[in-house]
Amino acid sequence: RPSEIAIVENATRAFDMGFHAIPFAAGEVILTSVAEYASNYLAYLRLAEQVGVAVRVVPNDAHGQLDTAALAALLD
Repeated sequence: RPSEIAIVENATRAFDMGFHAIPFAAGEVILTSVAEYASNYLAYLRLAEQVGVAVRVVPNDAHGQLDTAALAALLD
């Protein structure tokens, strides 16, 4: 519906609006990748400092892609 559409100046601003709408609590974990967009990662770090979430980076595999086994281990 038209009332559900938001127009913002760029993708970074859109991400920030969505991300900061999530009610994170201390002790929760944000998983991200080695290739995360820098401004997104800064938002994670800011939230870690302000709220107490943990930020964990999923490593890459030998081919430079997200290591799905490492991701699975972090999800457990």
